Amino acid sequence: MPEGWVIDYMGNPTTNPNDLYGPPEGSILPMAGHKGYGLSMVIDILTGVLSGGGCSRKGVRNFYNALTLISIDPNQICPFDNFSEPVDQFIKYVKSSSPITEENEVLIPNELENKIRKKRLAEGIAIEEKIWDSILKAARDVRVNTDQIHASQ
Repeated sequence: MPEGWVIDYMGNPTTNPNDLYGPPEGSILPMAGHKGYGLSMVIDILTGVLSGGGCSRKGVRNFYNALTLISIDPNQICPFDNFSEPVDQFIKYVKSSSPITEENEVLIPNELENKIRKKRLAEGIAIEEKIWDSILKAARDVRVNTDQIHASQ
């Protein structure tokens, strides 16, 4: 395990994953030092408390899949152009960065997924014949009429 990921129960850095699980238990370190620590606390509080899933605490072994959504309407804070123009400039600036390799491009969040979605809407989704047959069988097992379902070649 790389250095900087875990500390043992005494707070010493370790590369041994068994030091995390103990006994006594160590701890996973947040990425980005104190900023990651602060961000992880905010996320634990917002998702744990607001969703009812509970925050991390001593003695808890079962964690729940908690979710909190926060929606911000920029129009309630400033005129939309005052928000959208700097965001557009920021995206252009980020995308103007040199990619790691020439065959790659710098992507912003969700850009890859949108490209894949567009491609799949145009070309469909490739499914191996064996998998497709098992999907059809599962559908028939629950009495779905598969006569009108066609796989394009």
